[in-house]
Amino acid sequence: MALKDAPTSVLLENVLSLIHQKLPKNSASLVECFVAKFYGNMASTDLHDRNDSDLYGAALSLWNALNHRTGIEPYIRVYNPELTRHGWQSPHTIVEIILQDSPFLVDSIRMALKRLNITAHMMLHQPLHLIRGEGGKIGAILDLDNTAEQTSVETAFLIEIDHLTGEEEMDALTAELNSVAREVALAVGDWQPMLTRLNEIIEEHHRSELLRSHGLEPRNRILLEGPPGNGKTSLAEALAAELMVPFYAVRYEGVVSSFLGETTSRIDHVFEFARTRRCVLFFDEFD
Repeated sequence: MALKDAPTSVLLENVLSLIHQKLPKNSASLVECFVAKFYGNMASTDLHDRNDSDLYGAALSLWNALNHRTGIEPYIRVYNPELTRHGWQSPHTIVEIILQDSPFLVDSIRMALKRLNITAHMMLHQPLHLIRGEGGKIGAILDLDNTAEQTSVETAFLIEIDHLTGEEEMDALTAELNSVAREVALAVGDWQPMLTRLNEIIEEHHRSELLRSHGLEPRNRILLEGPPGNGKTSLAEALAAELMVPFYAVRYEGVVSSFLGETTSRIDHVFEFARTRRCVLFFDEFD
């Protein structure tokens, strides 16, 4: 049955019906819970021209990866599903991702695809509060109002992208997404120490007169490093708000020139401007 010919609720009911028809009773209810959460917020426009068996196949593939995942290492799979090999099919290349839940994941993955000039035709993502038992198998998927017993919070992604035909293309995308996942994990791990350091700098500027009475100056330079989308600009904007000063962003392409001496002149003008007022001056993408 084509999804465009049926209401969304009927289509998802058909997917849930397939789960109970094809899976053992002891696992069907858990898979049903996963599918309901994962597809529950799917936009009706994303359901056009789909059928229940392919939605079932895509969900079951992701569920199996989630249920068999051990440890906290990223799970990333890029492939072209074929009916004869996988039991379902799609005109797009499919990206499955399972990561420990953390900030910045969605934006970082979206920006990675954009950098590679890959269009995401659909991106579903859902944080899942899990109880994993012996061997890492999932014993329960918890609701948001009942997470006290959770043992893990993991985010699952199902992304449809432009059709990739070569193994090298798919391997390159897999490597890039693994790199993004590692960089986000490092950035999030550094967040609390970074926040502590930022609060120290804010305190120094609030008590600058006291520091100067002892011949000291508050720190006025910060180096931020991380993948696109991990919050560098937001942090700089928050710093400006806390200090109650204007925020100015200077982008790399706005000051760097191929003409001799032009870059130096532009940078001099930026600093001359900054010397005339208290502000947060943010140099973006100057790596």
